[in-house]
Amino acid sequence: MKEEKLKILIVDDEEAILNSLRFILRREYEVTAVTSAEEALAMIEQGEACHHLVLSDQRMSGMQGHELLKKIHEIDSDIVSILITGYSDMDSLVKAVNEGHIFAYISKPWNADELKLLIARASEHYRVRAENVKLNQELRQINQHLEQQVEARTRELATKNRQLQEDLETAKEFQNSILPQFPAVSFLQFDHRYIPYAEGVSGDVYDVSVNLNGEVNIFLGDATGHGVAAAFMTMMVQIGLDSIRGDLPVHESMDHLNNLLTIREKGEKFITGIYLRVSPTGKLMACNAGHPAAIIISQDDSEVILDKRGLPLGIFTQGFYEEDAFELHPGAKVFVYTDGVTEWMKPQGDLFGKERLFDVLKANRQRGVDETVDHLMESLKQWSEGNPCPDDLTILGFQYTGKG
Repeated sequence: MKEEKLKILIVDDEEAILNSLRFILRREYEVTAVTSAEEALAMIEQGEACHHLVLSDQRMSGMQGHELLKKIHEIDSDIVSILITGYSDMDSLVKAVNEGHIFAYISKPWNADELKLLIARASEHYRVRAENVKLNQELRQINQHLEQQVEARTRELATKNRQLQEDLETAKEFQNSILPQFPAVSFLQFDHRYIPYAEGVSGDVYDVSVNLNGEVNIFLGDATGHGVAAAFMTMMVQIGLDSIRGDLPVHESMDHLNNLLTIREKGEKFITGIYLRVSPTGKLMACNAGHPAAIIISQDDSEVILDKRGLPLGIFTQGFYEEDAFELHPGAKVFVYTDGVTEWMKPQGDLFGKERLFDVLKANRQRGVDETVDHLMESLKQWSEGNPCPDDLTILGFQYTGKG
């Protein structure tokens, strides 16, 4: 049976662009086009028609595109929104992404085929979500008829729970088995802590390897959520890292990993990450995808934070990743971490925070990387007063020896 056409509302204050978009999309969709955000919002509020998708320009007179999509989301969260933006609108794009009210964006000038492919993805997202809602409704109806089978159901759940615990243990063992060994290189000394939060499986992932040029590649990531779902995404990251050529520039490596995750996750889940490369001569390259910044502590009373950031991995196919470069001198230590470190709380709810982390690292400037990590962990435990860490926690540090 042929699928019913989805209805798309296009909003742009330029009539020529509306006509172009209407022409491109007329065969696959029922298209409604309006020239103002206010008119579009009125249509949604009054329920004049049931729209499944909204495609809005960012820069319009009056209300901006991301403001319109936010208001539409508040009225009907089932509508899937797409933003048309220029490169100069990145601040608005990041704001819209952070608020979580758009499915995707496309930059001007767009390619017609890419636009149609993006809207097709949005349509599939809408249909899958609608089908899930329908299935959930059917499941609720089925569950209403199971009250007489409570005792049998309880025994069944107990059996499944035992199986789940066994599966979790298997997942834990598998995840631990693919964690890398730190390479024995003369110019770097390593130390780390890796502490899963939920059921022994972690949403944190790290990888350390040596490429054919003798450079050390280091990746640290933090997936959304906890438990098996987050752990599954970390395994995808490990597979992705294995597929990347070790001497590829770090920003291209991050792009490659982002594309792999975007294709698989379609923006539903994401992972922050930081990718470092250290050469035997002390050259450090870094690329950040929405992750806490790397901290460099030198022995000459200086500190550096590498804080260029792109979007997290797995949201959009274009992540705008840039590289940071730094020359390490002998004795310099570099630390990367997941936010379980800074978000470890006292029982009263006060966070450990970035400033305390920075202070601990500076106070241990003259110590080796292993002693520094030991002192940091002790500081965290004292701060928390026995309160368990509410997240997966990973700290990875290395010290440049200058013996390249």
